[in-house]
Amino acid sequence: MSTHNLTHDALNAEILAHPAEDTARLAFADLLDEQGENARAEFIRTQIRLATLNEWDEGYTATDVRCRRLLAEHPEWLDRVKVLNGDLLKSCGSLDRHIGCGPHSVFVRGFPGVVAAQAEWFADSYSELFSQFPIEAVGFAMDCPSRREALLDCPGVGRLRGLGISMWGDEREGWDALVHFRHLERLERLEVYSEAIVTDTFQTFLESPKFTGLESFSLTSDCGDAGRRPADAIRESDRNGWLFGLRDLALDGSEFEGLTQRLARDSGWVPRLTRLQLRGYLGEYGPG
Repeated sequence: MSTHNLTHDALNAEILAHPAEDTARLAFADLLDEQGENARAEFIRTQIRLATLNEWDEGYTATDVRCRRLLAEHPEWLDRVKVLNGDLLKSCGSLDRHIGCGPHSVFVRGFPGVVAAQAEWFADSYSELFSQFPIEAVGFAMDCPSRREALLDCPGVGRLRGLGISMWGDEREGWDALVHFRHLERLERLEVYSEAIVTDTFQTFLESPKFTGLESFSLTSDCGDAGRRPADAIRESDRNGWLFGLRDLALDGSEFEGLTQRLARDSGWVPRLTRLQLRGYLGEYGPG
């Protein structure tokens, strides 16, 4: 085996072993430059820079556009994505369509890092997935018992920094299952898609200490209970709960109503928050 292959394989192994770190990724970019693969090297470095920026920072838009342009000019970089879809996830196109963001969004700091997977497959084969790709975030549907049960005690979930959950149709069971996940050791970012929110299970979720490590939480929903609403659960939240330790929060307008009323009583949480996003259904804040 050539020295180049040894170096390539060693760096790739380091990236897989430590997906949250950038040293090996930058060294890999240097190796690509030496091989004349300058565009791929630039893509890795530019995505690493992009990951350090907020959308409002100077240079973010230009950096983001450059990443997209490089990927558009080199569709062959998606070949590994196609392998991941066809050979591993058994679901053609699932990676490309992750939460509707397109192929650009599947790359994390230069490498495929975000997937949407069948829960049952992931529970059985996560080791194979992590042995080939530095996966940091996975999106799952938890809309039936078999999918929820597959993830409850799955060690692979404990290796994720980001988790996207869709529970459309089985909201009560979905929120309850999420609270009972046994492996959330590294979780920093959580996105939940719920057609309706059952307020009592949602409040249990807000009170669960399992989510104290979260930096970012996003909730997309259409409505809550007919009586007590999700906004009520947020309004009644404990000041010491994990919700008030977040740096990044995205809510629909109706839930935001409860948040503003909660903050009116205690604004100590605000200095830690760096991003607050309102989206989707606006309830009283917009047309029905």
